[in-house]
This record gives sequence, structure tokens and C-alpha cells, in this order.
Amino acid sequence: MALFQEARPDVEVWYTLPALPTGLTYNGFHVIRSALQAGVVLDGVNLMTMDYGEWAAPTTGPNAQTMGYYAISSAEGAHNQLSSMYSEYGHQFGWSQLGVTPMIGVNDVLTEIFTIDDAHMLEDFARNKGLGMLSMWSIARDNPGSLGQASATASGLDLPAGSYSSIFYDYGTQNGAISYTEVAATTEVRVLVDYLGLVSLSDSGGSPISIMRSDSYWQGKIPLSRNGATVLAAARDELGRLRVLDGTGTDVYAWILDENGFYQGEEGPSDTSLQAKEVLFQIDIDGDGIIG
Repeated sequence: MALFQEARPDVEVWYTLPALPTGLTYNGFHVIRSALQAGVVLDGVNLMTMDYGEWAAPTTGPNAQTMGYYAISSAEGAHNQLSSMYSEYGHQFGWSQLGVTPMIGVNDVLTEIFTIDDAHMLEDFARNKGLGMLSMWSIARDNPGSLGQASATASGLDLPAGSYSSIFYDYGTQNGAISYTEVAATTEVRVLVDYLGLVSLSDSGGSPISIMRSDSYWQGKIPLSRNGATVLAAARDELGRLRVLDGTGTDVYAWILDENGFYQGEEGPSDTSLQAKEVLFQIDIDGDGIIG
């Protein structure tokens, strides 16, 4: 490949490699290292975020997550791996050098289903990070049919033809900044809402990240208000964790999020006092005019 690049320096070279939720596989990681050692200049690395296996990406049980979550986790992990590796060779690796290709609909591992909500989630992530490529496996499968099965010509879901293409089609040509409205700023972690009413957080002026859940309460990105509850404030706790205050009146819950905005758990009314929540989020919840 290095010899080819000497002869044809105008040709862009991307490697497409398998991935796990932790990033590149062992073999994929060393394929990139071998390329760098040989002097190959890679324009990008495209991750095949699919067919992980239940052992690596559980879709049932207490540790289950969505395929959108796993695709984002793969991208985050690979970016960390490649940033570190490239620095060893005196190079930088940016988000624009990374691509993500999920298998839409039902995967070959039939319990893995990349849904429309997953597509929206991944596209938002790609836009926020500025990924150099967002694709799908494959456009020929963006059709209804073969329900519950992996097929070369259908998604395995009962969706209109072009459902996934309609989400990804303008990526790269319409990557302008998403417009947000600030709805709460009681701490350094601001609560923002987009034109769809979906909530994001901005920590100390950083790039917004969506709040997402994948459980019996909610699937996908969190609207500002739902089922009588509203996101009221956000903060970082003494352990450095992202926290969100959600509820109504004094019936409030302090959610725990990971660094990608995914829900990990919560403290309810019986877990921590109202006063402790007021201090954490710097907000007067009970209306007595006092915080704490």
C-alpha cells in the first residue's frame, strides 16, 4: 500500500475494519499499527459496528444496551485507541478520520437490531463529533421484509423503504451546528433543548451531549418533558459524575449518566434527601426560598 501511495498520492485510502463496543478488535488494531509502521498514510478508518455477539454487546438482561449505544461506544473506544497509537508515530488522529457503518435493522446476530431511534442517535453523535464518514450496511437492505431475519435485500423490520437513508442521506452536506435553547443553568452543567424538544447537556461550555435511556421507562433520547416529569437541572457530583434532576414538584430523581450521556441509574426520593439534591443542583426544589 505504501508503494501504491507513492505512485498514486491522489488516491484516498481508508481501512474498513471490524469493531467491538470497546473499539477496534485486537486484529484490527494491529492492522492499523502495521500500516503506520510501513509508512502508509491513512485518510480514515471505518468501523463496522455490527454483529458483536451477545457476550460483547448484550441486548437482554441487566446490562443490555441498544445498538446505537454500542455504535457510539465503538467510535469512542476506537478514537481513543487510534489517538494514542498515532501519537507514538508523531501523528494526530481526529474525529474526521473516523467512520462508522452500522448494519441497519436486524443483524446477522438476530438479537442485535439497529432501529430508527439508533440511527437518529448515531447521526446526532456523528454531527456533534464531526465524523468523516457515516454509512450503512447496506442501502440495498433499506426495505421492509424478511421480518426478524437478516437479509441482503431487506432490513428485517416493517419499515417503509428508505427509512434509514432518509436519516443519513444529507450527512456531510448539512453538518451545520444544531441550534439549542438553554433551559437551566444552575451549575456549570447547562441543560439545553433542541428544536425537537430533546435534552442535551453542556459541561463548562463543552459540546452538547444528548441524554439517553434504554430501559422500560424510556428508549432513546430524552425529551425535556414526558409522562408528567421534566428535566430541571444538571450538575457534576463529588465523584465527578454527570447528574440530572428530573421529576415534578418535590417528587424528583437524581439520574446518574456516563460521559456519553447514557443513563446508568438514579437516586429517588427515598435514596437522598431533598436538601441534598438542592445543594447538588443548586436549585430551590421545595419553594421555601432556601437551597439546602
